[in-house]
Amino acid sequence: MSYRHLSLLISICLFLLVQGCKGQQAKQTSVDAPDAPSSFVQAEKAFARYQQYQLKSSYPDATSFREDLKHKANLFSIAKKHYKDTFTSKQHEWSIASLTRAGDLHMDFAKQLYNAPPIDLETLATNQIRRVLIRKGIPKEVQQRVLPKLLARVLPRVQRSFRIRMIKRGNFFAEAALSLYKRAVKKDSAQPGKWSIRAKEQLKRIKFYSLPLKPKS
Repeated sequence: MSYRHLSLLISICLFLLVQGCKGQQAKQTSVDAPDAPSSFVQAEKAFARYQQYQLKSSYPDATSFREDLKHKANLFSIAKKHYKDTFTSKQHEWSIASLTRAGDLHMDFAKQLYNAPPIDLETLATNQIRRVLIRKGIPKEVQQRVLPKLLARVLPRVQRSFRIRMIKRGNFFAEAALSLYKRAVKKDSAQPGKWSIRAKEQLKRIKFYSLPLKPKS
């Protein structure tokens, strides 16, 4: 699997995550509004399951990382749907709670991407170089001599490209979290409750950490 294929697979995975569970939501009728407290409890349980599933500290290959990230994304989508169900109940206190916790959920996923574990990309980079050398008709004995030097130049670029991609994807979820927190604060501005106060504190904390919203290219 080339690095380009890895990037495409990650993009598809995150695209499906952003889309959420639209297919399931389409089946849900607007006649029966969800019970807000029960829906919120289900959301919190789903959030807990999402948090319990931890990405590994490192990965030996791109495929295993992609599978773990996909599973983590699926758990994210389930929790996100429950928070959305709580919000659509239009019960004020529960709506604020769902916005705030959905913000927490998005912010956590952003951090997962910002702190993506190291992946062994050396094999990918080596295979890429070899394919190029073969296409150019370079003899095998020459390939063996030049491969280490080429790998030393290419591998850092591949690793940096992967890191930038993860940061950019994380930015999307961080910005979504910021929007959700702001909505919670605005919706409860007349008489702030515990959830909107928490959302306001989270906004301050995000600014304090100075998240890399515009990574260097």
